[in-house]
Amino acid sequence: MKVLKWILAIVLTLIAVILVWALMLPAKVTISAETTIDQPYQMVFHSAASFNDRVKWDPWLETEPTAKSKFEFKEGYIGSIYQWQGETLGSGKMQVDSIKYGQYIASSLFFGEVEKPNLVEWFFKKEDKSTHVKWSFTADAGYPFERIMFKLFISSMMKQSFDKGLANFKKLLESKPSKISRLTDIEIKDVAAMQAMAITKDGNIQDMEKIMKAMYTELHQVVMKQKLKINGMPFSKYTNYNPSTGDVTVTTGLVVEKLGKKYGDVKPVKIPAFTMIQGIHHGPYQELPLSYQTLMEEANDKRKELTGTAWEFNITTPGQVQEIAFMKTILGFEIKK
Repeated sequence: MKVLKWILAIVLTLIAVILVWALMLPAKVTISAETTIDQPYQMVFHSAASFNDRVKWDPWLETEPTAKSKFEFKEGYIGSIYQWQGETLGSGKMQVDSIKYGQYIASSLFFGEVEKPNLVEWFFKKEDKSTHVKWSFTADAGYPFERIMFKLFISSMMKQSFDKGLANFKKLLESKPSKISRLTDIEIKDVAAMQAMAITKDGNIQDMEKIMKAMYTELHQVVMKQKLKINGMPFSKYTNYNPSTGDVTVTTGLVVEKLGKKYGDVKPVKIPAFTMIQGIHHGPYQELPLSYQTLMEEANDKRKELTGTAWEFNITTPGQVQEIAFMKTILGFEIKK
């Protein structure tokens, strides 16, 4: 009997020590990994917030390549969802809850059918041409067993996974940069006749951003000076494009309610109605060629004969939108009648 009492006393003592130790462990556990990625912060942020190419770097999907994954992108990122289902991974869902563009992402992480999610956060810091990234996971640890399990097993395993995942993310973005832009709402559209104040110049597509900035500046000055009322989106029209040299003729214009007078290079023009295949480009101007390529493929699939004239209508301008990922531009190819 004495032996049994001693064994019972030892067991109770060990249990008490474990419970006291668990009480001293944190009720909230945070695991994180950090790295610096040699890519602009806009691109790094977009890739993380949109779940773009997530399957190519996710450390858990890497352990079960046959697991099914599903992604749902939402405009502005908030509400974007990443879901997975696997035999060993089980099921789960991650949803973007809040962002501070280029700086922070907070997401809810649900495992299985649990009602209370864990927190996944991304922190971004611009460093010259690179981006410092911190990726973290925070969970409530129930007393006593979850606290003990996190301390002994889960934290170290998750730390390895986070380090591996962020290393994969860095390698992917540095070897194959993720595009920020996308093309939506592709359709055939009849464009009504317009009247505008416009400038036409010849130039090279490589210098077009600089050329067009100067053209729009001159246009706005003339329109303001003549007190003309703008009555539509700013536009650019491209003709005579030479793909081998990049040379092109561009006309930039401001649609006005009433035509003004010629002033310098600025002229009043009347543009007849036309039909085009168009789409909405979301993202920076630098990635317009990607959307043009997609639109050209759509035109070919639909067997549309084109005139060789391309159009851009600025839904937003850099002055209206602070972040390039939220820029919107209608682009289109004019269709022969």
